[in-house]
Amino acid sequence: MRVAGDASWLEKQDWSEFCTYENKLNASITQQRVTVLCTYPLAASGAADILDVARTHQFAIAKRHGTWEAIETSELKHARAEIEQRVVTRTRQLTAVNEELRKEILERKRAEEALRKSEERWRAVFENSAVGIALTDLNGRFLAANVAYQNMLGYSEAELRALSFIDITHEDDREGNWKLATELRQEQRQYYAIEKRYRRKDGHLIWVNVHVSLVPERTSPD
Repeated sequence: MRVAGDASWLEKQDWSEFCTYENKLNASITQQRVTVLCTYPLAASGAADILDVARTHQFAIAKRHGTWEAIETSELKHARAEIEQRVVTRTRQLTAVNEELRKEILERKRAEEALRKSEERWRAVFENSAVGIALTDLNGRFLAANVAYQNMLGYSEAELRALSFIDITHEDDREGNWKLATELRQEQRQYYAIEKRYRRKDGHLIWVNVHVSLVPERTSPD
């Protein structure tokens, strides 16, 4: 809201009461979204009148020698300085937060890069190892098997995924093997090793040494 007023009609004897009125008006609208513009004839005003105008308003604008100049009250100057200080403080806080965020993003990128390289190394070992390596879920069903493991048993990886390690274990070795696998799942042991017989796809039996450990929250290799 904007309000404009012209005080050129004021008489000298009314000036003091008018200044008192403007003080009260200013106090009443301080917290309101209101802009009040008042005009005063400088030619008809003395030095004391001009000081009264500046004192009863947040700021005054006067034209002198063709140039407009702003005269601010101490309250307005203080408020502006306080706002500027808040801006400086808030900017400093935001800068610190942004710096912390930048560091967190950088650390996350480094961690992701380290994880990617670790997974690449694991994949290279898994795929190129001369030793048979397989991954199963907690129920013993195959999830993945490297080429050496597939060649050892005569199954493709797709065929193994339809089986569990119990399915290819000799009947006489199943109970003991399953007992060890159960203890591993229940975290009663960290790993186990067992010598047992596998039945290949062609029906032939082969003796193998199996070393098994648990991959937390992901898969159990057999």
